[in-house]
Amino acid sequence: MLIDPRLRYPSYFGSAQKGVVGVSAQKGVEKKRAVIAVPYNLLITVDKVKEDMDLFEVVKDNVNYFKTDDDAALKLLILYVSSELIKGEKSFYYPYFSISTEEYLSGWSNKSILMLEHKTVIGCMKDQKEEM
Repeated sequence: MLIDPRLRYPSYFGSAQKGVVGVSAQKGVEKKRAVIAVPYNLLITVDKVKEDMDLFEVVKDNVNYFKTDDDAALKLLILYVSSELIKGEKSFYYPYFSISTEEYLSGWSNKSILMLEHKTVIGCMKDQKEEM
């Protein structure tokens, strides 16, 4: 993974123990400049799920559940990540999963979510918290 040298990682927003870990710019970054490059094989994409032979039968047997609707892509991604988590140390993504904290967005405070400044994420998280 290549990261622009003008970025600092990790950066902590809030306290180091309870804050949000992220990336911050040490210098100005011009508009539309790529600041990080992630190799394609590290990405978890819908196409990757559809090509996964271990999950092919699950998707095929539940085609009505995974058919094209607003949540189809999300359902496929959840299936893939869940199957990778079950694999444990055998998963290609194990090193990432093992360093990820258990605190996902649903555990974030409203203040931390608002710091994202992303309307779609904020809306989804509010909906999720209301359902819980």
